[in-house]
Amino acid sequence: MFLAYALVTLLLAVLRAETVTLDTIYGALSVYLLIAFVWGVAYMLLEALHPGTLAMDSTRHPNHQMDWSDCMYYSFATLTSLGYGDIAPVLPHSRSLSILEAVSGVMYVAGLIARLVGLHSGEACTKILNS
Repeated sequence: MFLAYALVTLLLAVLRAETVTLDTIYGALSVYLLIAFVWGVAYMLLEALHPGTLAMDSTRHPNHQMDWSDCMYYSFATLTSLGYGDIAPVLPHSRSLSILEAVSGVMYVAGLIARLVGLHSGEACTKILNS
């Protein structure tokens, strides 16, 4: 819950920024990392409630149970749309979460870049008009 609260609070601060500063960029990067951690916790919770919801490649990970680091790894691979393929969602619940995370990762990056470029170009236009 704390991670989700920190994510929402920081995201609102980034979105409310009126100028692009180094703090705004650091905040936006922190939000992206927090998104991955929150999804990783969601996968860990889902795996605890429904064991086997994420399947690991047994040739790469023999006799290995899904743990925290595996859920974080899967979350980052999904958020960045990298998807190595050694962990795969098996149940509809995990597939739905994976789709939502992949889409949210792509949309966050696209929306964030659009927002920061819009703010930066607005600042440039204001400077040109004022000089």
